Amino acid sequence: MRRLAVAAVAVLLLAGCTSAPTPEPTSEEGPVVGVPGPGLPFAGDCSSVLSPATASDAAGVDLVLSDLSQLFRHAVSPEALAPEAAGGLLCDWASEGETAGWVTVLVLPADSFDARSRSFTCAAPLEGDGGTRSCGFATVTSGLWFSVVLGGASGYGEADYREGAESLEAEFTATAATLDSVPVAPAAVEARSCGDFGDIAASIASPSLKVVPSEEIANAPLGYHDALVASGYVSCSWEPSGDETAEGELDGFLFSYLPDAPWAESRIAALGATPLRLDGVDSAWLASADGIDTVHAFVGDAWISVENYGDDVVALLPAVQALAADLR
Repeated sequence: MRRLAVAAVAVLLLAGCTSAPTPEPTSEEGPVVGVPGPGLPFAGDCSSVLSPATASDAAGVDLVLSDLSQLFRHAVSPEALAPEAAGGLLCDWASEGETAGWVTVLVLPADSFDARSRSFTCAAPLEGDGGTRSCGFATVTSGLWFSVVLGGASGYGEADYREGAESLEAEFTATAATLDSVPVAPAAVEARSCGDFGDIAASIASPSLKVVPSEEIANAPLGYHDALVASGYVSCSWEPSGDETAEGELDGFLFSYLPDAPWAESRIAALGATPLRLDGVDSAWLASADGIDTVHAFVGDAWISVENYGDDVVALLPAVQALAADLR
């Protein structure tokens, strides 16, 4: 799977919180009323951005529209949906099997961002691969900023990538011209830093854990970082300060947050997540995938996501409650 390594921007933290009771599944799940999200390019429909046929021709392999699970550990997560919170649309076409090849497209309202074109550029080849790892470009047309990362079939050369890029740009120009209007992105949210907040590790009896910044964004379309910052997305991870976890402490954890994403709750519910009763939040859900437990909590319009690193996620709930109290 292709993963975007997202640079840590920040996470809101509050130390000194009280212990949390063990959450319980709700007895009645009840319907989750969808909250309208911000207006998005192409009304949020990736299938209107690019046809699978054009994407496949550009990559030299059959591709289908993906749910972003090739890009992120979880397709429904703050880092995956931050572009939507910023008024943009992130789409991915991927091969269904093990065959290499993909097209990732980020579409943003050009007037709401520092939209800039980028000439066709390619990353270094993978070791032992006869082709190029990936190539990208960005273009502005009809008020929209299209930014692309193209991964070609094994053995793809630069000429193949250039031909594919030309076909993609031609289709973007044609489809954008058919739109009646371009949505205006929500106002940007001021970015914050992990250093702005207290040491949450002490609040869960793991004081030796240290904040470790995530890796810089790898292989992301131009503009993705702009969307992260504009959305107010923040994230920090805590890991042992030494080679091993201190006795009695947690192995580590990841917090991520979007300040204005109430519309994400219906998507979490649609995944089959389990609703939880948790004091101090408006609603909470437990989602499990690939051996990782994640608690999603909503406080007003804010979306908090807490992911464990092997420990029982219940041990992290005091931090969720403390953050919720701070947001109120």
